[in-house]
Amino acid sequence: MVDGLTGLANRRQFDALLEQALLRSEKHAEPLSLVMIDIDYFKRYNDTYGHVAGDECLQDVGLALKDSVHYQGDIVARYGGEEFAIILPSTSAFDAKVAERAVRFVAETGIRQAQMFQLA
Repeated sequence: MVDGLTGLANRRQFDALLEQALLRSEKHAEPLSLVMIDIDYFKRYNDTYGHVAGDECLQDVGLALKDSVHYQGDIVARYGGEEFAIILPSTSAFDAKVAERAVRFVAETGIRQAQMFQLA
């Protein structure tokens, strides 16, 4: 249930937690936001700097994303290879400033050659 590289929730845990969050949101008529993050040009980064640097990059991005959330119920997960997701229970799209904060936190990590990729 935990991604071995990043220590975040893995895809299986993400799917289960999202299902629970959707049911809870519907039951209590509360908003729910979901932020999806994909690192563009990650293959080029991996090919240029190697898989060890790519793994470190994913770890740094995962940590930055985890640091970008504030509430105990917020869940950050590694969705796929270079894809991440953040589940924000009781958070409307209007209140979900997490995406902007997440991009800023990742940019501030100082990941080598960060200009080669961007969050989309």
